[in-house]
Amino acid sequence: MAVMEDFSVEMQNLLGKDLFPGKQVTHRIPKDPKYRVIKLDDHAEILEELKATKWGKELERLDQYDRAP
Repeated sequence: MAVMEDFSVEMQNLLGKDLFPGKQVTHRIPKDPKYRVIKLDDHAEILEELKATKWGKELERLDQYDRAP
């Protein structure tokens, strides 16, 4: 559940930055570099990667279907 850990770290850093200035929770370092750490700063890149997957394409198709009159 590395993705959940990534989101937890991002939320702690985002919500705690005003309470604990200059301190952040450190991100995990994956053992295998092909697995990425999910960060809010990378959201646009991650979104594009998700859209390129079979799942992302199916969501786009369903979204177009819902918008049809």
